Amino acid sequence: MNSDGNSCGAGAGVSNFFAKRDNAQSKNIYMNFGGGEPFKSPIPAGTWKVKVDNETVAKFDLAVSYPLIPDSSDQTKLVPRVYIPTLKVTTDVSTHVVEKVEIRLYLWNKVEKNYQLVSSYDTFNSIVSGAWFSLTGRQNGQTVEETMSNSDSYAVPVDEKPLRTMVPEPKWRLQTTDDVDCATPTGFTRLEQINVQMIMYGNRYSFNFMLKKNGCI
Repeated sequence: MNSDGNSCGAGAGVSNFFAKRDNAQSKNIYMNFGGGEPFKSPIPAGTWKVKVDNETVAKFDLAVSYPLIPDSSDQTKLVPRVYIPTLKVTTDVSTHVVEKVEIRLYLWNKVEKNYQLVSSYDTFNSIVSGAWFSLTGRQNGQTVEETMSNSDSYAVPVDEKPLRTMVPEPKWRLQTTDDVDCATPTGFTRLEQINVQMIMYGNRYSFNFMLKKNGCI
């Protein structure tokens, strides 16, 4: 357990893994492997135990949540077994303000050996128990975030082909080299990252899309 009393690492020999409370008062604990870095190796197999006063209150096998599996025709190649989101960002031509963000899902087809657009949600709601979307950026030197939906209230209509079309507040703007000294105009937030999270098969997967700053830092 770390000095804050709310989080702990995995110990020697295992990196990029931690367990943490939502906050100091919360009874909810989440476990994470990856730490924002790309997957470089499988999640260590084995049972992770959560103990309270030296009594085991929960057990987890994080290896089963690994999102990649060997390809059926080439065991040395890993392919995704979960939905993969893609984004299309539409901006105003003159102001560069974000008008909408369309999210669509793709799934690896083991027979065709390619990614195919998910056009039917017959099984979607049985696999995905929650999904949400957020924008992150900078305004006046401060980090700003807007969450469009959350896992408690978000439900995907069965007849809707894209996962969702999001219309954020009209303050998000893509940085351009036309900006004076690359400064974001007053009243707008420079969009730097779009995040899509989905709970699939009981595990939360996070997809971060980092936007290029077009020569601006």
